[in-house]
Amino acid sequence: MLRRVFLSLSIPGSAVCAFYMEDIATAFRGRFQEQRPGDAAWIPVPEDRVPTPRPGSCAGQGEAAGYSCSSHFPDETLSFIKSHPLLLGAVPSVLETPWFTTIGVR
Repeated sequence: MLRRVFLSLSIPGSAVCAFYMEDIATAFRGRFQEQRPGDAAWIPVPEDRVPTPRPGSCAGQGEAAGYSCSSHFPDETLSFIKSHPLLLGAVPSVLETPWFTTIGVR
C-alpha cells in the first residue's frame, strides 16, 4: 500500500490518500496520453508508438530483464516518459474518500 499527501495550489489544504500497489501497476500497464501541438485535448498514444522496454517497467524484470538499472534504459524510453507523464484513467484509492483532510494548512 502506498500513502501520499496531496496539496492544492488553489486552496490552502491537503489530503492523505492510500492506493494499492497492484492498482498502480495496472495503471502503468495501461495507455499513455499526449497533447498534440495546438490542441489542449489529451489523447491516447497508439501502442505501436510506446517504446520497449515500456515506461513503468522495472529494470531486471519482464521486458526490461536485460537492464540492471532504469537509468540504463534506451534514450527513447527515457525521453518518452518525460514527454508523456499522463496515463489514461485514474488509480482508485483504497477508500472512496481521503484518510485525512485539513484546510488552512499545506
